[in-house]
Amino acid sequence: MKTKSLKADIAKKDENALIDFIRSERETLRTARFGTAGTKIAPSHVRKNIARALTARKAKTA
Repeated sequence: MKTKSLKADIAKKDENALIDFIRSERETLRTARFGTAGTKIAPSHVRKNIARALTARKAKTA
C-alpha cells in the first residue's frame, strides 16, 4: 500500500517540494528509459506518481 503513503506525502508538500518531486520522478523515468534502472519496472508507477503530484499541485494552487 505504497500509494496511500505517497498521497499523504504529496498532500504535506509545499509548492517547491512538489516541483522537486516531479522533477526527480521525471529523472527516474529518463534513467529507466535508457536501461540503467529496471527498465520495465519504473515507468508506469513513476508516471502515476507524476500525475498524482501534478493534480495535488493543481489542487493546492486552485
